[in-house]
Amino acid sequence: FREGNDEVDFVLRRGKEVVGLEVKTGLADTARSGLGTFLQRYPRARGLVVGPDPGAIEDALMRPAVDWFRGR
Repeated sequence: FREGNDEVDFVLRRGKEVVGLEVKTGLADTARSGLGTFLQRYPRARGLVVGPDPGAIEDALMRPAVDWFRGR
């Protein structure tokens, strides 16, 4: 998802459920603006930020995509 300078790295959809997933490798807090814009556009979606803790990104992205949805 991209709108202007705001972006979300991954958008996952399962049926009517939508998840915006932002992956951060540094400490910058820029994820909030991208997720904020995404959630304004899609208010029923869920927004998640992964990282920057060591191993957090790798561990998160090794999970099956279905785990990111609410029912999991």
